[in-house]
Formats: sequence, C-alpha cells, structure tokens
Amino acid sequence: RAFIVRRAWRLLPVYVTAMAVFTVAALLLKPESQVLGHSWLAWTMLMNVALQIENFGAVLGDDTFSIVHFWSLAAEWHFYLLLPLLLWTTRSLARSACLLIAIALATRLAFYFFDVSHNHAYAFTFARIDSFAFGCLLATPWAARLGRSSRWIALAGAALFAVTMFNVASADILFKKLDWLRTFGYSVIALSVAMMLVGV
Repeated sequence: RAFIVRRAWRLLPVYVTAMAVFTVAALLLKPESQVLGHSWLAWTMLMNVALQIENFGAVLGDDTFSIVHFWSLAAEWHFYLLLPLLLWTTRSLARSACLLIAIALATRLAFYFFDVSHNHAYAFTFARIDSFAFGCLLATPWAARLGRSSRWIALAGAALFAVTMFNVASADILFKKLDWLRTFGYSVIALSVAMMLVGV
C-alpha cells in the first residue's frame, strides 16, 4: 500500500498536468484533432485496453499531437491494481510473478493465433505485464541467492539482450510485426534486463 501511494504521488500529478496542458493546447490549436477526441482513453488509463481501436497510433497520434506513449503508464497502473489481488490470492510474490508471466505469454500467443493486431500484443496490459513480473522476481529471496554468480548472470543477460536487439534491429519489417517478438520475444527482453539487474 505504501509503495503504491508513493508511486501515485510520483506519477499522477505530472500525468494530470501533462494531459491538462495537451487538452488546452489541442482545444486552442486543433479542436478537431482525433487525438483530442480520443483523449478520454488517456484520462481513464484505458488507452491500451481499447481493443476495438485497430490503428492504435493513428488514433492517439496525428501530425500535430501524440499521446500514444502514455500506454505504458496505463499498463503500469493496471499492474498496481492487479498485484495486490494476486498477492492476497497466492500469498507469494514469486507465485504471483510467475502467474503474470504465464498470463502474458498466453495472451500474446492467443493474439497471434487469432491474428489480432500486433499493436495489441505490444501495448495491451495482459500482453506486457510480464515486464513488471520479472521486476517482482528481483525482490524475491530467489533472486538474492543468486549473488555469488551475479557477474555471470549479468553477462548472460547482457548477451541475451544484445542478441535479441540485434535481431530486432536487423529485421526488414516493423519490429512489432516480428512473429517471435509478438509471441515470446517481449518476455525474453524482460528476462534479459532482469538478469542484468540481478548482476548489478
């Protein structure tokens, strides 16, 4: 509870200020902006759950304004709401984290199997919540016990991250459309960063 309150005081005043400035600017400069018309998704932290919107970027960004980057803050706040429920249910941070990782993998695989837009695999809360879950694992006794081999874990994480990013950068299509990234790739990136943090 104390952690979530601290995060609220850290993030929400800045978030609300940024959205207020954007709203005033859009009303003055371009009241017909499609971004302004869909800004309720940002105000309600639902922009990354609005699956009926096929072209995520076009709705939340145009030639004048863009608020598309706020999708990650929405996912973060959904995590803060979900984690206490999982902790209350599982009585374990490690089990909660593993469950979230499994949920993310299952969600992305379902999106891929049913040919849902790559934007949803990129931004939908349940498709990306494993990034927060790997962070949770860093706070478990399991991660603390890895101290002796942390140097090698960090090197392995860095190597895994480098190989993954090389494959992303060398692709001849938009990274979000890569099949392996849409399914298990985001988890690999989160795992490699977590491994580097264990080493640190």
